[in-house]
Amino acid sequence: MRRTTQLLLIVSQLVLVSPRTLRAQLAVAAGAGDEGPGPAVNRALLAAALKPVLAIRLVSDWPQLTTPDGTCLNGGQETLSGTLELSNGGNYLGTLTRRAEIRFCGAHGAASDACELTLVSVGPVDAKGEVYPLDTAWTNPVVELRWATAPLGTEVHVTGNCAPEFDEALRRMYLGAGHVIEIQIPLAGEGPLNHRLEDYGWLVEVQ
Repeated sequence: MRRTTQLLLIVSQLVLVSPRTLRAQLAVAAGAGDEGPGPAVNRALLAAALKPVLAIRLVSDWPQLTTPDGTCLNGGQETLSGTLELSNGGNYLGTLTRRAEIRFCGAHGAASDACELTLVSVGPVDAKGEVYPLDTAWTNPVVELRWATAPLGTEVHVTGNCAPEFDEALRRMYLGAGHVIEIQIPLAGEGPLNHRLEDYGWLVEVQ
């Protein structure tokens, strides 16, 4: 009971201290050799340490595959940007704006002849960032960021010389696919973080 009271007292004071002081207080609260606070207190401490709003920008870092003569490209770029707010449940929620230009060149399915198309899109995506529990270091929280096309507001245009059925299948796949990546975020009072996600193919800026 005494330990829990001490931890809750620190929670009430977290908004007034710097991240460095915050980490020092959390270490004292956990105690040397202690197993640390329970899940409920850990979540409260984490929520107090997080920024209430995150500004996020993601830029795709995909391979750009071309033919030797440069006339055929498989690649393109997609960006997502906007803000997410910390919810009462301790996770981030919000809407990001997604812009994309995706290019395809080659044969597909049962078709023997190559074709080319370009998909251009802009619209909102619903995003959720689930914050992972921190370890004893209490630095650089990790967020599992998920996003999917919002029900309304997205425009998708497909142009090129591929079969209409293929164009429509690509359009449905683009609108229906869900996405998930893991990113690091700064604590309250810390500056922006920029990093490249090798395994996911994204450049990330969070502040």
